[in-house]
Amino acid sequence: MNTRRFRNVVSMICILAVATGIGMILKHQGYQDISIILVIFVAIQIIAWLNSSKISAIVSSILGTLLFNYFFTSPHFSLQFYDRSYFATFVVMTSTAVLMSILSIHERTLRKNAQENERLNLSLFEYTQALLKGHDLESIAIQAQASVEAVMGVSVDVVLKNQSDKRLIASIHTGKDVAVYSALLNEEDVTYPLHDIHYHMMKFTGQSYGVIAMQRVQGFSLTPAQVRYLQAMSGAMCLKINEIFKHEMNDVLQVQMRHEKNRSLLLQSISHDLRTPLAAILGTSDMLYNTLRDHDHKIKVGQIMAEIQLLQRIADNILNLIKMQDGAMKASVQLEPVDELMELAYQTIKSRHPLCRLEVQLPRETVLVMVDSSLMLQVLINLIENAYENDNQAWIKLSAKRVDDSLVIRVSDSGTGLSPTSLEHFFDPYPSDKPQSNSKHLKTGIGIGLAICKMIVDMHQGLITIEKNDTSGCTFAIKLKDAEVMDDYGSCTDC
Repeated sequence: MNTRRFRNVVSMICILAVATGIGMILKHQGYQDISIILVIFVAIQIIAWLNSSKISAIVSSILGTLLFNYFFTSPHFSLQFYDRSYFATFVVMTSTAVLMSILSIHERTLRKNAQENERLNLSLFEYTQALLKGHDLESIAIQAQASVEAVMGVSVDVVLKNQSDKRLIASIHTGKDVAVYSALLNEEDVTYPLHDIHYHMMKFTGQSYGVIAMQRVQGFSLTPAQVRYLQAMSGAMCLKINEIFKHEMNDVLQVQMRHEKNRSLLLQSISHDLRTPLAAILGTSDMLYNTLRDHDHKIKVGQIMAEIQLLQRIADNILNLIKMQDGAMKASVQLEPVDELMELAYQTIKSRHPLCRLEVQLPRETVLVMVDSSLMLQVLINLIENAYENDNQAWIKLSAKRVDDSLVIRVSDSGTGLSPTSLEHFFDPYPSDKPQSNSKHLKTGIGIGLAICKMIVDMHQGLITIEKNDTSGCTFAIKLKDAEVMDDYGSCTDC
């Protein structure tokens, strides 16, 4: 028998004994039985109010009836009775006592719950007001700990997880190791270390934000109202933490946007400033090339002109990249014959790089595809020049083939190949692991041309990939949708 139950039994016996004594005094003074019954009823209500137990109320009602029968009905000091009408009296007396006791217990429980709800709601209101002023996880955790401890009356731990860097913000009063809560938040098996605490997980949209833990003491258990209080508090904390996290992310994004805008302005300014002097240098170099008679000197001037042309293309690529990132460049698509694009790319490459070993394999049929011809031509030229500038001794092949309803254009080379890390970030605007050129006079640039290629293909809702080929080099593949074939009469049919 635990302490509370023992105390209830003792109080019930004492109160019924006092009521019996008062009844005997009233009986000696000549009062009627109804007065004694009322005294016993009052005693039973006092027991119900003190013990708040339905079992105690029922037992005390039965004992009260038996005491009335034993001490105040004939024959006295016996549970027997001569008047049969007393049986109905005893039944009504017991039923009435039980009903009144249960109603008294219910009323007291409602009043107690109302007081507890008022206290919890006041604590929750004060905490939500404090949340409006909180701007960091530390203050949120400390304030929550104080509020819960004031309500529950036990030591409380509050551990929050920073959503940006996964760092734990802990305020510990129970002496529990923070590592236990870390494992709990990471959904690891930590059943045994938690045997001496009640804990409540703070979750929002399926994500764990923290845990509220209370020390488990004897006789302490969470009521439904307290569970609802913890749920409401953890919900408010999750919303506030999420708000803080969004503010932090917005601050980071604002800084990134400012840096990106400044970078774009800087690159655009540099590109514009480079174009004018480069044009002047190129024009002067061309005049010098035409006036020179010495072959070795002409070769050196030609190399200078090639480097200047490369710088011009880099400047143009920077401007185009900035326009694409800002959304200022749009694709104006229409049906274009693929063979004409490939022939134009061949002529352009040969005019820029006469020594380039370029082979073109046209499709067997006349294939039309929805593209912006100027943009797609830039993609082909950039890919071919990328292969040539990486290794000017490599063989390069430009081919196209219709596959189902799509057109696949490939640019293959027999160069030095690529490392696996290069393949992962090959289309990034400024990768740090692009392959270096094997040419003595040609450079691979800074990777902007390939980034532009991917952007242009994406604008056409296509796909561009890169992989190693059988010749130790690499192959770029461009896949474009909705390719059509022109028949002998000049009309188009869907492939």
